[in-house]
Amino acid sequence: MVAVIAGNGLGLGNTSLTQLGQASGGAAPLGQGRVGQYLNIASGNLILQNADEGLVFDGLPLNVLRTYNSLGQLSGNQGWQFGFNRTISGLAGTLNTAGSTVSRIADDGSAVTYAYNATLGKYVSSGQSGSTDTLAWSAGASTWTWTDGASRQQEVYNATGQLTQFSTLETGASYSFTYTGSQLHTIVAGDGDTLTLGYDTSGRLSSLSISEVPPGQTTAVTRQQLTYTYDTQSRLSTVTTTLASDTNSASTASYATTYTYDGSSDRVASVTQSDGTTVSYTYAADANGVYRVATITTGSGAAAQTLTLGYTLGTDTTTVTDGLGRTWTYTYNPAGELTQVVAPAVNGVSATTHYSYDSNGNLTQVIDANGGITTYTYDANGNRLSVEDATGHTANMTYNADNQVVSRTIYTVPAQGVLGQGGYVPPGGAQTTYYVYDSSDRLRFAIDATGAVSESQYNGAGLLAMTRTFAGATYGVGTLSPTHLPDLATVTSWTTTQDLTRTTRVDYNYDVRGQLSSRSAWDTVDATGAGVSTGVGSFGAAMTTYSYDAQGRLLQQVTLRGFDRATLNTTSFTYDGLGRLLSTTDPLGNVTTYVYTDSGNTLAVTQANGL
Repeated sequence: MVAVIAGNGLGLGNTSLTQLGQASGGAAPLGQGRVGQYLNIASGNLILQNADEGLVFDGLPLNVLRTYNSLGQLSGNQGWQFGFNRTISGLAGTLNTAGSTVSRIADDGSAVTYAYNATLGKYVSSGQSGSTDTLAWSAGASTWTWTDGASRQQEVYNATGQLTQFSTLETGASYSFTYTGSQLHTIVAGDGDTLTLGYDTSGRLSSLSISEVPPGQTTAVTRQQLTYTYDTQSRLSTVTTTLASDTNSASTASYATTYTYDGSSDRVASVTQSDGTTVSYTYAADANGVYRVATITTGSGAAAQTLTLGYTLGTDTTTVTDGLGRTWTYTYNPAGELTQVVAPAVNGVSATTHYSYDSNGNLTQVIDANGGITTYTYDANGNRLSVEDATGHTANMTYNADNQVVSRTIYTVPAQGVLGQGGYVPPGGAQTTYYVYDSSDRLRFAIDATGAVSESQYNGAGLLAMTRTFAGATYGVGTLSPTHLPDLATVTSWTTTQDLTRTTRVDYNYDVRGQLSSRSAWDTVDATGAGVSTGVGSFGAAMTTYSYDAQGRLLQQVTLRGFDRATLNTTSFTYDGLGRLLSTTDPLGNVTTYVYTDSGNTLAVTQANGL
């Protein structure tokens, strides 16, 4: 089965993938190249997506996506969107005036419209499920600032709508983007690691290179990780990934993904990878002349498996039938939201699941195949306020102005009946956990229903530096409630009166890219709250250290073990340029190697014992 989604528009944004948290049908990744394959049953749009390259800085990952939409043949791109091709455009009405709107186009082609909110002085996302995102125009800087309502990540766009900066408010980590004319040229992390996009004489993306300082070295190394070629109609033909990496630098091998097209059109007809994985597509025009995916065939010859799609536009229904004659029926509403899934009949009975939504596309109810009902409610910002499952188990949440959870209440006594219907009996036995944040929106304290307190502290880069639990005392929760929350100053003051020798402490350190480099759990803590490294009955810290490559892949893990913590247990890993594991070396020096064949999906593994 293909991964099935539903939604209006292009890409994966604001589809059932985000509304329901998952796709229906089968898994999206194909082959060792992990080509993401999705079918939008509401539109018949085929979406293919890869993360071609990435960086990590101060805990903020960046992935350069390459996305194809079969219904997205925009001028000059043949349906493909390359790396961070995000834009702000389509201003309608007078800027910063009630009634005006503007759109943000994501790098997968999906679009969200923002309407001006005079009270906030910002543009607010509309018709989008989840926490509300905002766009703010700065007349002085001539820039747009987009803020994700859930993660608090930000993007800055220049006056022409080009993305110039990507950052997070939590740590301040950022990436900058530079252009040559209208073409994105470089993406530079705060530590200097750089992704460079190269173009051919026709202005088409031809290469993607990375420049970074490998672990343990001081000089930057530049590698051309990916190359792109095109056919005579300027359609993307091959994407080749160099398998050389920090730990596999001598390799001259590569991995290719090849695309063919339906005649002279821009519709992808097949995708073939170096491991032998192949999938092909056919299309059929509907009454409106729109070409929707008609069949999807995985494999070839006797091993081929074909899915056949059927679209009934009058009833907003799409069927997916496999080679065994089994049929899945999907129904959607005018907004493109998935409303019903009927699975193939088993013993004459078809399992049916129903979905309902509010006007913003938030999921409000699920009726499962057994008739069980799960309900959800939301606040005006799209934050989920409550969830009550089919057994009556309930959780309620409240949020601060930055859409962060400040209280979470679960109930020991399930509700009876269905929320909003007659005879409903609310749940009982409320158990509430409270969350307290600092001015940078970082979690500082959590207080559970018993009054147990855990604390988090951060370093200058905004990364988690220490966690502490107060085992010797509890915070008074008797006066707290979801409408009467603990505040940062009061809880901080409470911690200063506690016996810190009765706390537990874990320290965290990071490398220059913001990746965890060590974790130390202390046996003993002194009166100041510091970990004790010497003393009777103490063996210091249980420590583990970590090192990574520029893409964030773990290269080595070293753990201090033994009664006196003097034994070093080291485990090492190597990878190729595709991110596939090539070898592991265990603490005893035993090596297990992995070899990936060029045909089929065979993986040859040589274990440490030679088998």
